[in-house]
Amino acid sequence: TKAGCHVSGGQTPDLTAANAYTQLTGLGYVPTDDTSLADAKNSVLYKKLVATSKPMPPNGALSGTEIAQILAWMTQGSQND
Repeated sequence: TKAGCHVSGGQTPDLTAANAYTQLTGLGYVPTDDTSLADAKNSVLYKKLVATSKPMPPNGALSGTEIAQILAWMTQGSQND
């Protein structure tokens, strides 16, 4: 399955509270094992969050602190907590 909201043939994730974790991990947006910082920065989600052209979320970029928290979460294995 291709992941990506704007990828031809891709599957758009359901990011409702009940489904976000399963969608982000199951569709490959985030690493699911303890990973290096470099691997986390190569994840689909991180690349979308820091993109200079069309960053996500579309209603406004996250703060540096918020992005750092997401990056730390990914380097710790993207646990569902």
